Amino acid sequence: METDYSLSVKKACLEHPSDASSSPVIVSEVPTGVSCPIIGTHDGTFHCDEVLAISMLRLLPTYHNAVVVRTRDEAKLAQCTIVLDVGGEYDAVRLRFDHHQRGFDKTLGEGYKTKLSSAGLVYKHFGKDILRHLIATSVAPTQMSSACIENMVEKLFTKTYFDFIEHIDGIDNGINVAEGDLRYKVQTHLPGRVAKLNSAWNQDGSADSLNTRFSRALSMVTAEFVDTFMYLCNSWWPARRIVAQAFEERNAVHPSGKVLHLSSYCPWQDHLFELEQEAGLPGHILYVLYSDTKGSSVRIHAVPEKIGSFLLRAPLPEPWRGLRDEMLDDVVGGVQGCTFVHANGFIGGNKTLNGALKMVNKALSS
Repeated sequence: METDYSLSVKKACLEHPSDASSSPVIVSEVPTGVSCPIIGTHDGTFHCDEVLAISMLRLLPTYHNAVVVRTRDEAKLAQCTIVLDVGGEYDAVRLRFDHHQRGFDKTLGEGYKTKLSSAGLVYKHFGKDILRHLIATSVAPTQMSSACIENMVEKLFTKTYFDFIEHIDGIDNGINVAEGDLRYKVQTHLPGRVAKLNSAWNQDGSADSLNTRFSRALSMVTAEFVDTFMYLCNSWWPARRIVAQAFEERNAVHPSGKVLHLSSYCPWQDHLFELEQEAGLPGHILYVLYSDTKGSSVRIHAVPEKIGSFLLRAPLPEPWRGLRDEMLDDVVGGVQGCTFVHANGFIGGNKTLNGALKMVNKALSS
């Protein structure tokens, strides 16, 4: 005969909506007679890595209505469909994903350096399926081919790891972001905010209280992960496509192949540096042209030596710097419509694309 506890959990499994942002069933005992998956993780103080691991799993249809059991009891964990961040075992076939055991040194793959936490392990094995599902259900790329979608998944898999997952792996494994003494503390990162959702020393620390707090952490982390990925899909990825197209067409814009013309303005620097590396042409592009936000002129942007650097590969000529309009026309010589060149030589402009290209010709030959 089923207990009231098991019946209530079964009812929750059957009625639980598929929206992963909704609160899951979080309990301390393994329910009986339920058909939904059971995700096991440790009880007590919770951390961002297992919260994120569960958040990501619940984005998949297979786990969207899973019950979460928080325990360290090995007999209970053995009954779970999948176990995260506890148990001392990493076995993807058996769906056991812990990283605390002696000798564990897994990273996301070749070329990655940060040891994985339970979040990174789930992302390593389920990440691409999660991203595909989010793209299919949230981005709705109706006019994209399957090959284009897979290319998108591959690029965003890496980008999402570097931008969102890796620092959670690093913090949970005690890996500092840099060598040496840090100049200040950052305590508002996601792991820090999750940690603050635990019961304080003078608050109720019972299992029920912690399970309720764990649910709040899941909601926060799920929303932040999805928001980050939606930004990458809807802003970062379209920008990459614009820069990639300009990179492919660079020889048609200027015979040197060292000038890009963006079809519309977008954040371009990190995309350009990555595309250069992929093409085996590091440091190749010197100038990027794009229309200003009003569409009234074309900007000439000198490419920095590296992202965030004030050193430029080819700054605009020194005699042009700090000049505007007719005075700049006279100094450039033979080019009309010049609008300005910044005093540091990193950016300038012309009223037309043709005029901007003439300025680039002058700059390249100077």
